[in-house]
Amino acid sequence: MFTIRKATIDDRSLIHDLASRIWENTYGKILSKEQLDYMFDMMYAPDNILKQMEELHHQYFIILADDMPAGYLSIEKTGENTYNFQKIYSLPEMHGTGIGRFIIEQGINYLKEVHTALIKLLDEYCKTFHYRIICKPLQSRHRLLQTYGITGNRHTGPSYRKRLFHERLYHGHGSGE
Repeated sequence: MFTIRKATIDDRSLIHDLASRIWENTYGKILSKEQLDYMFDMMYAPDNILKQMEELHHQYFIILADDMPAGYLSIEKTGENTYNFQKIYSLPEMHGTGIGRFIIEQGINYLKEVHTALIKLLDEYCKTFHYRIICKPLQSRHRLLQTYGITGNRHTGPSYRKRLFHERLYHGHGSGE
């Protein structure tokens, strides 16, 4: 059974420890040892975690599996109405257990609590592990698509709209041409 709790500054060592067990498994095959060590220290040294929490508006969460630390989540408030899911990690041995879905769902629940104007999250658009949630009161999915300039009936299929929405939201492009 999974549970989640907000992390405090006292959890910096725990986050560091979890990251040390996750980091190399996740990035060891794509980064050099030097780059891996540099990035790990830059993001997970306890003082850097403290800076993220206190100065950079990151809210960390500890994910527990049967009361044992199994992962963490960091959500950064980047603007008045914008949040980024910065870090979504679980221990390698937890992969395939549903923990990733649990972490994302709990992160979305947190955003609903802290930003009540954001109630209509479109789950079908939230299937990747890189979330950027724009918190604006929305009338409908059509309005959300219009927000990102995806209108007209030249391409009306849901797959096309979903792909174009994803490209514009996450990558800042996607003309559909």
